[in-house]
Amino acid sequence: MVNMRESTELHILNTARKHFVSNGFAGTRMQGIADEAKINKALLHYYFRSKAKLYEEVIDSTLNTLIPPLVEAMGESGSFAVRLDRIIDAYITNLIKHPDIPIFIVSELSQRQESFIEKIKKRTDFFPAVQSFIIQMSIEMEEGIIRKMAPMHLFLNIVGLIVFPFIAKPIFQTVLNVEQSEFEDLMHERKEVVMEFIHAALKPVS
Repeated sequence: MVNMRESTELHILNTARKHFVSNGFAGTRMQGIADEAKINKALLHYYFRSKAKLYEEVIDSTLNTLIPPLVEAMGESGSFAVRLDRIIDAYITNLIKHPDIPIFIVSELSQRQESFIEKIKKRTDFFPAVQSFIIQMSIEMEEGIIRKMAPMHLFLNIVGLIVFPFIAKPIFQTVLNVEQSEFEDLMHERKEVVMEFIHAALKPVS
């Protein structure tokens, strides 16, 4: 169960990420974060000491939000198709809750790519789960259950189909006149759309 301190810290981190996404590191002010989080600036500094420290904590928190649900979805139980559906569902569900994460990660990769990649490499939970998923995919390809495809292309397809709508959300909402609630409904529907699309692409050629 999350205690009061952990709940407050998580609220601050989620609020801070939105500010860093909107204003960048240089343009973000601790007072602005404190105001939106509805805490005083002294308490914000008590928790995180400095903007640089807060920024590092936001990166770690973002990875802790994004990666564990994917690792769980890639769990070894079930066929490749079942695991694939779990990944798509978990990924989209998570981004609906935290739609600012994709833009934050893109910003990190463009500005601090090496340090961000190093943080991902230190995740001992992520790469074994990915490797297990790829191994099962390779086995089912050899058995003719799914069509042969380079694993990298499959991952790019999955990530692109899931992440791009969140990155381009302002364009979609403007061009298609879509409200926030409609966009969320569309993303929930998209789970099934992406699943069907990927499964069709992996169907063995007769």
